[in-house]
Amino acid sequence: LLFFVVLLVVEFVFHLTLAVILIFMVALVVVALTQLPVTLMVVMRVLISSLRMMMMLMMMRRRRMMMMMMMMMMNLIKFIRI
Repeated sequence: LLFFVVLLVVEFVFHLTLAVILIFMVALVVVALTQLPVTLMVVMRVLISSLRMMMMLMMMRRRRMMMMMMMMMMNLIKFIRI
């Protein structure tokens, strides 16, 4: 019985979090559509910072992966600037 209760609670929480994430995504999209340039800047900053974090992690692990990430990053920047 306890097992089933735990399962129900877990599923409920899971669905709740999914719904919250969906709402959050929708809100983000709405904000992005209403204020495009600002959001683009913010998204770019977040992406770059996250990429830097990824690079730091990769540098700790593998140098080759790091090089690949660097190449991808450079290509991304070129693509965005065009």
